[in-house]
Amino acid sequence: MPQRGKIGIFLCSCGDTISKAINFKKIIEYFKNFKEVELIEENSFLCKPETLISFKKKIKDNDLTGVIVAACSPQLKGTIFKKAVEEAGLNFNLLSLVNLREQCAMVYKEKESSTKSAIDLIYSALRRIKLQQPISSKIVRIKQNALVIGGGLAGLQTAINLSKLDHPVVLLERESSLGGNINSTSLVKYNHNNINLKELVDQKIEEVNNNPQIEVFTQTELIKLEGIVGNFKATIEIKNKDTRRERKSLNIGAIVLATGCQSYFPSEKYGIDLSSQIISQSQLEGLLSSKKAVLNGINTICFISGIIGDDQRLKGDKLFNQALILTTKYKIQVYILCKNVYVAEDGLEELYQQAREKGIIFLKYDQKKPEIRSKVSINKIEVSLYDRLL
Repeated sequence: MPQRGKIGIFLCSCGDTISKAINFKKIIEYFKNFKEVELIEENSFLCKPETLISFKKKIKDNDLTGVIVAACSPQLKGTIFKKAVEEAGLNFNLLSLVNLREQCAMVYKEKESSTKSAIDLIYSALRRIKLQQPISSKIVRIKQNALVIGGGLAGLQTAINLSKLDHPVVLLERESSLGGNINSTSLVKYNHNNINLKELVDQKIEEVNNNPQIEVFTQTELIKLEGIVGNFKATIEIKNKDTRRERKSLNIGAIVLATGCQSYFPSEKYGIDLSSQIISQSQLEGLLSSKKAVLNGINTICFISGIIGDDQRLKGDKLFNQALILTTKYKIQVYILCKNVYVAEDGLEELYQQAREKGIIFLKYDQKKPEIRSKVSINKIEVSLYDRLL
């Protein structure tokens, strides 16, 4: 691969924001004798219009085949320099941007260290720019429609929002009806936020079904996806009522995955498996909504939060509500073990106070996680923890 031999290095002091922390004279002295470096110089504000005029002129006058701009973050001024390089007759890919401000000047306390780091970054850019080749760009038409995979609440709302932006939407749901996990989850009605999730989802489903911009496919899955961003070819498989499967191709501009989630219990983290006595929060939700007397005879229930993540805090109205139902309706003593309690959301402080007033006991633990043991002989679960306050 041919290497470029006339490289220009333009240093920007950004007033003195960069130069007061980096020795530009040392950088110039280091690179000036490199045979591939045709030009190296320091500028005060390289991004100013009048400086850019001189910048473009020097690229042309020195017949530069590559340019390195060592200045501030490329996210801040990168577009300006790319445009200037193209106006000077160079391809935008023959420009390399080095972030001296955020990656050197603002990082090191000693000027010598920041200067050494700056030299390393510029040297890497120099090696890279010697091998870079022009990249051609072209304007292509992209599809304005979108494919939303998943007919739960997130997918429904996404489809509605996209349709309001005048984008046609194809909504896929692999089950026989829209609604997602709401259809398979037993829901307990809570009072503090006055939101009925089932009614909300039904409202969104009706809105989607009556929207001419949204085409809905149920009992359908994505089988194959080809193409590039803006121009995808999606192959979907539709299961008909007579169990026959029909395949259909769609030309799509964008894809949104809204496939929901399933609860996961990492047994290896907790050191114990789920059982009839150790259940997840979603399983408890089902028990609370069940008409069967499955919770009768239980005297104590313990919630444990934060074992997996060191920074995990107890958060969520569902847990508070479940604990209150267990205490008030079933007269069960509830313990909540957590690393911290997070109540900085609307209504959570009130729920927390109610929980304390009803006799729910909160116990905090630090780095040493609670130990869970199964007492088979007495058909009980023993939970022990270290509380430094006790």
